[in-house]
Amino acid sequence: MKPSPAWKGFLERIRREFPDCSLWDTTIPRHDPCYSVRVSLPGFVVGDPRYDCVVCLVSQIAPVYALYASHEDRSKPGGYWLRFPPFPPEFQSHEARLAAIIESTFGFTRLPNDVLFTPVPDLVPRVANYQLGKAQLIDCLFTDHRW
Repeated sequence: MKPSPAWKGFLERIRREFPDCSLWDTTIPRHDPCYSVRVSLPGFVVGDPRYDCVVCLVSQIAPVYALYASHEDRSKPGGYWLRFPPFPPEFQSHEARLAAIIESTFGFTRLPNDVLFTPVPDLVPRVANYQLGKAQLIDCLFTDHRW
């Protein structure tokens, strides 16, 4: 399955808008109902123990998207976290720019945390390893795999 022309155009635009950042398209075709891309903060070098990025999730089944901040520092125990808004200050510029690009490219609406984390009690996403009653809307519209 090939990515849509809109997604390809979006990735090209991100490459132009964030020239000092690493871009990683983490979309898993036919597995998750979303496109996803990780955009590193400036200065990341492959192989560094620290990797900070903003992750964009763009739904393929509804005109909505989500963003979260991801931090990994392999040189420290417990050096890993995810943050949904509000983002830490060093991530906020990326967050605002990526939100504007998503909205201008796709015309999609960003879902707030209270909607993303709404329980979906009678559904288990096809690819998630959840018990009935554990899924949230973010798992159904995007992916249960967040890192």
